[in-house]
Amino acid sequence: MGTAVIGSMLNEMESFERLDMFYENGGRFLDTSNVYADWIENAEKSVSEKTIGKWIKARNLYSEVVVATKGGHGKLNGEIIGKTRLEKNELNEIFEKIKQKLNIQIHLMSLLYQLVKKTVKNALNSILKK
Repeated sequence: MGTAVIGSMLNEMESFERLDMFYENGGRFLDTSNVYADWIENAEKSVSEKTIGKWIKARNLYSEVVVATKGGHGKLNGEIIGKTRLEKNELNEIFEKIKQKLNIQIHLMSLLYQLVKKTVKNALNSILKK
C-alpha cells in the first residue's frame, strides 16, 4: 500500500485506522519514503515513516509487515534542492535516520531499502566496495 498521505493528510488516528484495515484484509507490504509529506506546508518531516513505525510498534507487527522505503532524494526545498544524496556517507546517514523514524529493528528481509535516482549504479558500487 502506498503511504504518501499517512500521518499528514490523514492524522495519526485516521492513519492507524487505514493501516489496520489494510492489515486485516491481508495487506503486508507498505511503500513509504523519507520525503513523503515534506512537500506539504507545515507537515512534519518524514511523517509517513514515523507514523508507520508507531503503528508497527503499537500493534507489535515487527515480523508481520514489509516496509519498503526510499532514500537518496534531493531535498524538496532550500539551497540544495534536487541534489541527490548518494555518496556512501550520505546513504549511511539516511539509513540510520530511517531506522530511527520507523522505530523498529531493521532486518534485511523486513525492510527493503531502495535507492531511486539515475546515479544509483555508482552509489551501489561504492557501497559494495566496502
